[in-house]
Amino acid sequence: MTVQRRLFRFGFETPHDARLNYEQGTDFESSTCLWIASESDEEALEWGRAIAADYSSWLFREVPAQTPWVAGWNHACWIEDDPTILKSVTEIQSIPAVRIGEMPNFQALDPLAHGDVRS
Repeated sequence: MTVQRRLFRFGFETPHDARLNYEQGTDFESSTCLWIASESDEEALEWGRAIAADYSSWLFREVPAQTPWVAGWNHACWIEDDPTILKSVTEIQSIPAVRIGEMPNFQALDPLAHGDVRS
């Protein structure tokens, strides 16, 4: 198989979002993306989920574990296949890129760092 770059997109809550969602019954969520070089969509999706879970842990690193609104990462994620979106982000150099087994710089996953790619 050929290794291709795939755009992995995922949702997450910041600690601020999670607290508001818990206290006010809202459903705030952010999203971000990164390129994953892999042999298949399935491989990229599996590795992307691992990155997203670690990113969520990193976001909550200073929040005490016993805080009632702290939950593990369990949000939407997918390999983007919309040609319009893929074309629009291809030249954005601030979107992190990794290979299977590599972790990105989590600060670079801030959606504001690369224009908050939205569909």
